[in-house]
Amino acid sequence: MKCEEICVKNVLIERIIDLYIESFPEDERRSIVKFRNLFENFDCFHVLAFFEGDDEFVGFLTYWDCGTFRYGEHFAILPEKRNGGRGAQCLKMAIDLMGKPMILEAEPPIDEMAKRRIGFYERNGFKLWKNLYYQQPAYEDYLKPVELKLMTIGDIDFVGEDDPKILKIKKMVYEG
Repeated sequence: MKCEEICVKNVLIERIIDLYIESFPEDERRSIVKFRNLFENFDCFHVLAFFEGDDEFVGFLTYWDCGTFRYGEHFAILPEKRNGGRGAQCLKMAIDLMGKPMILEAEPPIDEMAKRRIGFYERNGFKLWKNLYYQQPAYEDYLKPVELKLMTIGDIDFVGEDDPKILKIKKMVYEG
C-alpha cells in the first residue's frame, strides 16, 4: 500500500469524486463545484489517494491542516476493496504521514452501520467523544446541519462545544 497527495488536475480526480458521491449522503458533503474549488484555492486542504499493487486506486482521505492538528473530513475505500484490512492500512499511513493529532466526525452510533464505522476507528486508535454534542454545519444553504460525533487520535482534548479547535474547524471548513 502507498499514498500520495493529489491535485485537481490529477487523472484520479474523477474516480475520487465518484467515490465521494457514492460514499457520503448529500447532507454530509459539499457540491462538486465547491469540492473542486478547494483544491485550487485552499492551501490547507489536502487529498490523499491510496493505492495497492501496481498503482491500483483503492480510496482517498481529504483533510485540513489546522496547524497543531489535522481535521479528517472524508475517508472512503472502494466498496469492492472494503473488509480486507485496506481501510486500516490506509488510515494508518495517513496518520503517520500527517504526523499530528487528528479530529474527525462520525455518525452517532444509532444504527448498525454507524456502530461498525465507529468500531473501525476505535480499533485504529481513535477515541469517541460520547458526551460532547456536535453539529456539523450545513455544507450548502439548501442542506441541513447534521448531528455527528467527534473522534480523535493523538493528544487532543475538548473543553466543550465551544472548544477553540471545534470553532476553528467550523470556521475553516464550513464557512471558508
